[in-house]
Amino acid sequence: MHQENIRCVLLADRHHGLIEGMRSLLETTFEAVVMVADEVSLLETASRLSVALAVVDLSLTRGDGIGMIHRFRARFSQTKMIVISVFDEPSVSKARSGGRYEWVRSQTRHRNRSPSSR
Repeated sequence: MHQENIRCVLLADRHHGLIEGMRSLLETTFEAVVMVADEVSLLETASRLSVALAVVDLSLTRGDGIGMIHRFRARFSQTKMIVISVFDEPSVSKARSGGRYEWVRSQTRHRNRSPSSR
């Protein structure tokens, strides 16, 4: 059951310090900021709430980040998604190749846009 009248952002990362900082920034814009630390919680929470934005760490699943992104997008195609990663490697390109995703290298906090989203 979705709570349609609440603008919610979902932060999914195993690194509490990083998402705590993002939470502080986002709670000024969204009515609810929910933090989760694993894929199961990400999917369960997204199915219960009306999530406007999901900020998801590519390494959330410890190995199948790209699959996790595809599973999330298949179930919640209307939810905007920002994928963060400390990695600057081919997995980031693969993650971006599935659609118009924003991505952030969390190590440098430098925001990048894929050519398709400019």
